[in-house]
This record gives sequence, structure tokens and C-alpha cells, in this order.
Amino acid sequence: MTLREIANAYVELINAKRYDEVGEMWAEDGVLYAPQGYVFEGKTAVSGFYSSFKGQNIPPMREVSYAEDIAANVCTLELATRMTRDDEGKWQSDPAADFSLASLDLFTANADGKVQKMIAYIAPPNRWLTS
Repeated sequence: MTLREIANAYVELINAKRYDEVGEMWAEDGVLYAPQGYVFEGKTAVSGFYSSFKGQNIPPMREVSYAEDIAANVCTLELATRMTRDDEGKWQSDPAADFSLASLDLFTANADGKVQKMIAYIAPPNRWLTS
């Protein structure tokens, strides 16, 4: 896959809740640097991480921006989602809410078009509501 295809497939698979397929995008020795400092090394570990999303209320995402450096085989993907706080202050998916920044993801692809490395930077927990 090209970098653009990787970015498109990532958003499409997450939004379709096809989490088992997300890990298939990784190279056998690929690495995921997930938020909060978690590191998943190897396709099996990455697949396990995404498979753990099954049954969770993961809100739909949309692309805000995309940039690539073809020579370095790297792209960045800024994603937004719709979230609000419930009465207990916990974040929850809200299809009526405005989209706001959720994450910035940096993908590096190998020569076979597989994800070699991804670093996910999430937005601060207070980013959705300022009041």
C-alpha cells in the first residue's frame, strides 16, 4: 500500500469497527507506539492491541489533515472525533457533538507497503470541552 492508502485504510477500518484487520496492515516486525507509553512490537502484538477494541464504544473519526514525505516513506494523519463528557465527567461518543482533535498519528511504511512503525499522539484529555 502507498502511504495515502495506509492512512485511508486505517480510518476506514477503525470506523467500520474491523479491528482485527487493522493489525494486518503492520509488517511482521512492525511496532506501534501507542498513547500512554505502551509499545507493541510485532504484528501479533499490534493485532492484539486493536482487537481489544471490540465491544468498546469507539467514536467515528475523520481526517483533519494529511502530509507525507515520500522519500522517507512517512506520513502524518491528524484525526478528529465527536466526544462529550457525561454527568460523571467521563468522555463518551456523541454523534451530535462537534468534531475536535483526537490524535496525530505518524506512520512509517516499509518497501512492501506495510506499516513498519506508527506513533500515536493523543490530544490532552480536556481538549473537547473548554468550559
